[in-house]
Amino acid sequence: MKSTTPPKLDSLSQLLPCSPETPPFDYPPPPPRTVTARLLESIAARMIEMTQNAEWTHPDWDWLVAQDYIAETPTASFSGTPFAATVGRQSFIDGVKAYKEAYPGFQGRPWSIAADVDEVHGTGRVLVLSHVHGNPPPLVMEGVTVVDFVLTKQGWRAVKQITLGGPRAF
Repeated sequence: MKSTTPPKLDSLSQLLPCSPETPPFDYPPPPPRTVTARLLESIAARMIEMTQNAEWTHPDWDWLVAQDYIAETPTASFSGTPFAATVGRQSFIDGVKAYKEAYPGFQGRPWSIAADVDEVHGTGRVLVLSHVHGNPPPLVMEGVTVVDFVLTKQGWRAVKQITLGGPRAF
């Protein structure tokens, strides 16, 4: 005799069986990192180090960062940070100082840095993924910073950065 009881319907019983094998994907391999890509990655890392340590008078700062450096934090209006956008090196320095005053324990610790370089046009972009500590403590969030570079007669210069805060910003 067949049961007339309807089958149990819950979220687990509705799952479809899947294959234990991962399907093959034909993604092309990433391009090899060029000397210039590695250079821009190290410049971005050095800029982060100088910013963290407030090394504003170090000669590297003047050498690596354009005088009209632009920094934007589009998520600042959501998170209430005092560092929304700056134009110029001094404005950037003042913004960082105000931010660190509001969040004295702030520290960004990069865990991934990757560059994409267009040698023909003399431009580059560095993507920095960071663990952000002390904003506010004890939270640790993820942050993303994109730094744009241009090749000048004096060498590569950082001209713009866009930083997106972690989940608290949304």
